[in-house]
Amino acid sequence: MTEEEPGENHQKELSTYLYDLPKTEEDWEEIDWDDEMSASMHDEDATGINRDVYLDLLKNYGEAGRDSLRFWNMLVEFVPKSGFRPPQDRPTVIFDLACGRCDEGIELAKFFGGKNKIEEGKIGDEDAELYGIDFVPELIEDAKYNNGKGIIDERGYHRELATNYHFEVGDATNLDASPPLPSQADVVVIRHQQMVGGPDYDFSDTKAIEVWRRIFSQALKRVSPEGIIIITSYYDFEKKDLIQLLKDFNCEILVDETNPYSRSLIDERDSSLKDGNKDYKILIVKKKI
Repeated sequence: MTEEEPGENHQKELSTYLYDLPKTEEDWEEIDWDDEMSASMHDEDATGINRDVYLDLLKNYGEAGRDSLRFWNMLVEFVPKSGFRPPQDRPTVIFDLACGRCDEGIELAKFFGGKNKIEEGKIGDEDAELYGIDFVPELIEDAKYNNGKGIIDERGYHRELATNYHFEVGDATNLDASPPLPSQADVVVIRHQQMVGGPDYDFSDTKAIEVWRRIFSQALKRVSPEGIIIITSYYDFEKKDLIQLLKDFNCEILVDETNPYSRSLIDERDSSLKDGNKDYKILIVKKKI
């Protein structure tokens, strides 16, 4: 038997938690969350994980819970293809740039910080340090709430943010001027960058491109030599423009895929943008050494 690479066992364990998601929005709507959901989407005997952990999340958060499963599956499907190995001797440091409400925070912390801490029927997240940065104060407050743990005590129901989750108002284009952050991150996430305004937008004539150029520059500056940057986008044309932009940087594309777990945004956005899907395209890159 050969000795496993550091972090390899963590990825093998997590690969067992790939949920068999419904194929269409109609199928999602037909699910009975108490019975059919647990039977069709969670094999407790195979995973050894108490299905109520995720079932409660889905029941309480509706569409956000469904998106959590989709995002989880995306990580399980594509991160191992990048060859990334989480550190085993310290917490995994994650930067979520322009994080907004950071709906993905808990999944990121569990996936990259669980490190086989599968105890009491749940995947631990305490071996991750997650830092979310956004310049909109209201969104940072939402992120703190979304990623907090529900508590009932003498104050009634409220949410408390675990000490390994950090959300600050700051400028993702200039991290040195933002609240203090670790000097390096193992994982940098840039989700739904929305660089351009539509498929006919002139890539060479937009201020947004310069904004994202600075964000990518910050990401590559802070990511560790062994680390990865995960970037998702809504549209094909965004991904093409993104790849064009990344050519200006000293980075290597490790994963360039269409995400089969993405969700159609037709009902949520302008009907003229007909092909939009949440996390539709995923790129995983690293800086060249």
